[in-house]
Amino acid sequence: LLPDNLRIIEDNAFYGADNIENVTFGKNISYIGKNVFTTSSTHVLELHFTSDECPDIEKDAFQKSRNKVIYVPKGCKDKYLKKYNKQWWYPCEIIEE
Repeated sequence: LLPDNLRIIEDNAFYGADNIENVTFGKNISYIGKNVFTTSSTHVLELHFTSDECPDIEKDAFQKSRNKVIYVPKGCKDKYLKKYNKQWWYPCEIIEE
């Protein structure tokens, strides 16, 4: 769980950290940089977004993370899909929680 007061995750922040399997972004995250969670691991990377507002996310923030499950707040799936226009979602599953 990343803290609610964290607003920006800089480029390459967790690059190559193959042991990260689950990330929950706090409600105030506003920007996720390039290659933040880029890994060659084949494990599932679960990304939990807690804010109704979509952060700005660089298109290659999760570029090599092959197996992603994206969790978004209930009622926000379409909003997230519209903002990112599938730029980094696939292949993945998107679940409202």
